[in-house]
Amino acid sequence: MKAFFSAEDIVEALYQGLLQRGADPEGLATYAAELRRDGLGPVIGSLLGSEEFRNANGLGGNRMLTIVGNCNAPVLANCLRSGSNAWVRWVADVNDRGRPHFDAAMAAMNAGMAGDIISVPFGEDYPDLSSSRIRALNPGRFHLMTNIHFTGLHPDITYFGPFGRRIHSAIGEYNSRIVLLCFLRNMSERDCLARFNARTYEALGYFRAWDESADELRRRDRPMNITFADAFLEITRQEQTLYSMNHPTSIAIASQAECIARALGLGGRFLPDAFHNPLADQVHWPIYPEIGEANRLRYETAFRFGTPSSSLGLEEFVYASYRRYATYGLEAMRQAARPDDRLDRDI
Repeated sequence: MKAFFSAEDIVEALYQGLLQRGADPEGLATYAAELRRDGLGPVIGSLLGSEEFRNANGLGGNRMLTIVGNCNAPVLANCLRSGSNAWVRWVADVNDRGRPHFDAAMAAMNAGMAGDIISVPFGEDYPDLSSSRIRALNPGRFHLMTNIHFTGLHPDITYFGPFGRRIHSAIGEYNSRIVLLCFLRNMSERDCLARFNARTYEALGYFRAWDESADELRRRDRPMNITFADAFLEITRQEQTLYSMNHPTSIAIASQAECIARALGLGGRFLPDAFHNPLADQVHWPIYPEIGEANRLRYETAFRFGTPSSSLGLEEFVYASYRRYATYGLEAMRQAARPDDRLDRDI
């Protein structure tokens, strides 16, 4: 038995399992390269979305869907494929611009050949994906859904610095507003650690964040064809729906898929453990215990920052973030601050 399987071995197995045939040389080379570059998920998604898979598995009469959005879009596509009787043909993740599968999805939408399109709202700052443009090209088959972004559980997370040149904490683009505040005021790491308490959270408005973010989510949800806000807020009290403010768990994705299936009249049952969610391998931010208690959550999360394979406790995170910020320099950090960063609060 092999102790190691090459990319070609894995692609060959996928062809046999999904398309019931061996891989042709061109497909083998293309997908093996994609597997090495992007991992298993995109390769499986491409094969599941292919015309050949549709025909080989008797899906010829099933409703065709295209999912348009950000990093949540491929996860939602995985979920809909796992539990519905629809054929998710295309996925257009804005982060994949310039890649063949994104260009193919755009070509299908531009030609009016993408089936029912389910998209988060895009404005004119994304001219190719603009909701008004795609709707005009696909009349009667364009459906808007809510983009999952909710700060009520993680009000301390903030981006810092201009897009494309963001300041990084110890774990990447997500920063703690508390740690930033303390660093910019020349407070010690120990003083910073002492600020992680209910008094600080109250001063920074964190206990109001749930209501404010819920109101904002409902406002964004109102004009959508497929509404999700109320279902999301209800389930978020009971189960963990977010790894961070904009990365949903499989529980949230399955709930959103149910809303889509209901709105489009699709059959299906969506189980959180029945599909792959690559966001689970990315950064997890803890729900601070005082915030969880104030919002009457029925669950807790580990107080650790980072990915499941490489996470930091609070003390490690603070000290490592201070070291990272020191590489930028205090003056550069202060110049990166904007008024909406709320770094002028007294803590």
